[in-house]
Amino acid sequence: MSNINKILIAVNAVVIITVIFLGGLYIKKRQQTQFVPQLVLSPTPSESASSQALDNQVIDSLKKLKKGILTRSTLINTYDGKVVEVNTKGGRLPWANDFQYKFALKIVNEKGESNTFYYNETEMKTKVAMVDKLGKPIKPEEIKTNDAVMIEESMDLKKDWNNNLINLKISIK
Repeated sequence: MSNINKILIAVNAVVIITVIFLGGLYIKKRQQTQFVPQLVLSPTPSESASSQALDNQVIDSLKKLKKGILTRSTLINTYDGKVVEVNTKGGRLPWANDFQYKFALKIVNEKGESNTFYYNETEMKTKVAMVDKLGKPIKPEEIKTNDAVMIEESMDLKKDWNNNLINLKISIK
């Protein structure tokens, strides 16, 4: 083999190794700069956050409470509105683990915001009170569509969702 052939083979080998090396660098650099979609949590409130009744910071602070140090946590909610639906026959909610309710009441405020309340038979017997304008007890059947009502509910936040209702009062205004 002549010296020229040896030089050509060596030059070709250097060129091939250089091309492979530069190709590897190019691919690596391209992977680093290529956009990879990621879930980014934005501090900007979404539209649904603007309709939330409770501020996210309040909810976050409640989540951080430690089980052993917290001895009691009671939430009292008050709702005002007009009755748009009353159900005294009961039913089931397939979307809520087939929850069986005895009484349902849907109210709406002046802004058109609504909430529906569902209560099971045990809650209706032991925790729910309904009163008329004079404060006299009434039966669920006496609540009618278009009645102005105030609902006051107390919940024990340390109990699970199915057992957290302390008491509830529905007042006709």
